[in-house]
Amino acid sequence: MTVRSRMMAYFGLIVLVVCVVFSVTGVMIFRATMIEEATQTVKTGMKQVDAKYRDWLDGLTRLTPFMTQDPAMAGMLVKTDAPGLRAWAKAVLSSGRMDVCTIIDTKGIVVARGHDDRVGDSLAGKKYVRDALSGVSSALIEEGTLVRFSLRCTAPIKNTQGDILGAVAWGRNLTGNSEFVDGVRQSMDMHCTLFYGDTRAATSILTTSNTRAVGTKMDNPDVVKTVLGEGKPFVRQNQILGKPYITAYWPIKNSENKNIGMFFIGREITVIEESVGTARNIFIVSGCIVLLFTILVVWMIAAGIARGVLRHADTMLQSANYVRASSEQLAQASQGLAAGSSEQAASIEEISASLEEISGMTKQNADNAAQADKLTHAVIGSIDNAHKAMQKSLTASQEIARASGETQKIIKTIDEIAFQTNLLSLNAAVEAARAGDAGAGFAVVADEVRSLSMRSAEASRRTAELIEETITRVNDGVSVFAESGRAIDEVVEQSGKVQQLVSEIAAASNEQSKGIEQINRGVVEMEKVVQQTAANSEETASSSEELSAQAEEMHATVDRLVEFIGGSGKKAAAGVTPALARPAPVGKKPVTARPEVQQPVKGNQPVRKNSVAPVTRTREITPEQIIPLDEEDMKDF
Repeated sequence: MTVRSRMMAYFGLIVLVVCVVFSVTGVMIFRATMIEEATQTVKTGMKQVDAKYRDWLDGLTRLTPFMTQDPAMAGMLVKTDAPGLRAWAKAVLSSGRMDVCTIIDTKGIVVARGHDDRVGDSLAGKKYVRDALSGVSSALIEEGTLVRFSLRCTAPIKNTQGDILGAVAWGRNLTGNSEFVDGVRQSMDMHCTLFYGDTRAATSILTTSNTRAVGTKMDNPDVVKTVLGEGKPFVRQNQILGKPYITAYWPIKNSENKNIGMFFIGREITVIEESVGTARNIFIVSGCIVLLFTILVVWMIAAGIARGVLRHADTMLQSANYVRASSEQLAQASQGLAAGSSEQAASIEEISASLEEISGMTKQNADNAAQADKLTHAVIGSIDNAHKAMQKSLTASQEIARASGETQKIIKTIDEIAFQTNLLSLNAAVEAARAGDAGAGFAVVADEVRSLSMRSAEASRRTAELIEETITRVNDGVSVFAESGRAIDEVVEQSGKVQQLVSEIAAASNEQSKGIEQINRGVVEMEKVVQQTAANSEETASSSEELSAQAEEMHATVDRLVEFIGGSGKKAAAGVTPALARPAPVGKKPVTARPEVQQPVKGNQPVRKNSVAPVTRTREITPEQIIPLDEEDMKDF
């Protein structure tokens, strides 16, 4: 099956479906519109029927003077001349303008009927009779004794003085009388029915035997309930004697405002269906014309497309050859790129491992430097404490030297006192000698005092020597303490410099560790990129091989396309370059995605490993990328 046949079949089917949908939708809308218009017409017809009903009543009401102001009839009523009144009533009916005439006395007793010979029955229970005997006229559809359903006027009969002598009732019998309903049928083109209760008293509707459906009952309980029960109109679709109608029912009320019957008008839906059928036939004919026109247009378009496609078939085959050759070169280059990327990924992985070791060592150095910094701080604190103790010792030595000096002064004072005592003892001995025997005792005392003073002098001399020696040694100690304090000050100063250098080394080691970690993460990401590049290169090589195979397939596809469009592959493809031999597939070198890629870690935590999966990418080549088309080539389309 050629492209022309398929396009005509496809577009024909689409147009057919559209025409069918359009026709069905149009017919449904048309039918709904017709039903809606019929419904509105029926609603309007209700008012027209009511107007016709009022016209009938007005026509009967205009006869009131003739029926009530005849002196002869009034005289016969006073005399109770029943035969005369009966003759008068029959004469009224002979005019053909009325079907009912009843004369009633002041007690509501029938004294004469023009339509029947029976008299003497009482109508006093009828409201329209009571109203007439009270002087009020009325004109409504009423229920009678002999004529059950009639359009009747009732008025009082008075004498010249205005006294009520009785009443007269006249009207039209609606039971079996088709004049009213036929008038509606002719003037409004709708069926009409007068119901007495739920029974058809007069109707224009015919039965299957072609007789009027008088005496048949309403078989829809919803109508009876709505109209007779609730006194509301009923306007909707209804089945009447097996036929669908657009109907309207509304109540008939008597003088007591009682629902005694129903008006009906309606239009057969079969009439609407005939119009709908006509519209449906029009839609079908229009759809067939559109379908034939569409098939003709599609045939012409398909012919133009076939000519353009056949013209470019050779170009497509040449482009396929170019694509195949380019795909082979691309496959080889991709394989080389994949191999180089794999080697590069291996080298980067080794670098990443080395950086990881360096990072660990750097972290260890940073930790050691931090510990050294802490120890240096502790040593500086100990040295500072020793320096403070040395200062206290120096101060104490100086106080000892000062106290020794004061003691030395006291010893000198004691020595002077011993010297003076010795002199005094010598003077005492001299004076005792001069005294002779009297001074012998005093001489002994003076001798003892001189001995004590000499001993005191000797002790003070030795004490002074010891104190002198102590002062010398204390001074030597003060000098040593001073030198030690200066040495400790220098140690504190140098220790501060050492601590600063150790802190700087610790900070530098920490920063170096962070830098190595960042480098390691960058190397790992680079390794991922390289591995992804290798995988993509392998995929590109595979896609190139597939593209080469697709180019080969394009040759066969073009042949089939030419045959499909032109209907004869050999004739259409006579000038087409034959398909080239399919090249041997380029050997694939699988890319080994190294599954264990070291990630940067902190401290001595174990190295986390990750795997890299290659990502498959598919490139689509459109015909516009292969076949250069211009406006001259597309003019046949």
